[in-house]
Order: sequence, then structure tokens, then C-alpha cells
Amino acid sequence: MLGFAYTAPFYGQNVLSPASAGHPILMNHNHDVAFIENDAMVVLGLQRSQDFYRYEARTDRLAANPEDPALVDRATAYYQTAFELFKSHRYE
Repeated sequence: MLGFAYTAPFYGQNVLSPASAGHPILMNHNHDVAFIENDAMVVLGLQRSQDFYRYEARTDRLAANPEDPALVDRATAYYQTAFELFKSHRYE
């Protein structure tokens, strides 16, 4: 989007590319991290807070979603793996 080539030795891909459709999306803002899979999203915050949303394409908005422990487990696995790889300098 910025008009220059960029490669990173860590997780990431162009979420606007059709090739990335169906892949999880990881995001962060301040102290919260989010994990999106298909149209389900979990936001993991401080003090173990968990908020669940579903993306509604028709309205381009997020709606509250029921708790999904399996989604939390997958999000935790992604972020914990990223942390372990980073901490041990094995992310290249």
C-alpha cells in the first residue's frame, strides 16, 4: 500500500492478496492482540480479558459473538509460538 517492496523475517503476508484468503490474521493495538480466522475474531487483552466478535461483511461491522475457547486456543498458540521464536532468535 505504501508503494515499496518489503520483506520481513517473521509472520506476515499481504492480507489484501487473494492468496492470503482463509489464512489467520494477527493484529495488535496498545496492550491488546487480536486473532481473526475466517469471520471470527478474538481480542486478548490485559488481565486475561477476552472479547469475541464476528465480522459482518454486509454492514462492514463487527458484532458480538459467543465465547469460542477453541479460537482462544489457536490465537494463544500463534502468539506463544511467535514469542518463543522471537525470544530464541529463530524467526528468520
